[in-house]
Amino acid sequence: MEVELENKPPIPPSFWRRFSVGSNPVRTWYRLLCLSILAYVILKYLLLPIKVTGYSMFPTYRNGQVNYANRLAYRWAKPQRGDIVIIKTTGERVTILKRILGLPGDRIRMQDGKVFINNKELNEPYIKQNGGWRERELELKPDVYWAIGDNRAISEFGKVHASMLVGKILF
Repeated sequence: MEVELENKPPIPPSFWRRFSVGSNPVRTWYRLLCLSILAYVILKYLLLPIKVTGYSMFPTYRNGQVNYANRLAYRWAKPQRGDIVIIKTTGERVTILKRILGLPGDRIRMQDGKVFINNKELNEPYIKQNGGWRERELELKPDVYWAIGDNRAISEFGKVHASMLVGKILF
């Protein structure tokens, strides 16, 4: 006695199965693996997520704001005046966010919170509050930059060697 098997068309997968793994699960898992590897490489070697802590860059960046730094920004180019950079202090885990104002070879001084480069006052429209900082004139050596935060009332400033620059903020 033979049992006849019906040739029914296959039942299509449910909406939720198609939504979660697609019509071809193997291809979906392969894409997921590739995207995971790509995300790891981008976040490990190209972009550095930064969470702003403190008010030294206020009002440009607010406490708790998250940004990304391009780690390759200065591999082929030099930092420019006005760049907002990540500076490592003790390894890449401890970093600060500052704006580069002085470039190698510049003579820089600060008086009443205003920055003078080569005896010319620097136009800084992003500054909302000048502090009373004062810095005697100094000349920057090769590969040395001068950086400060935008909130001049509380921000620290100083010389930064090029090797301490981790990257440039993207936005």
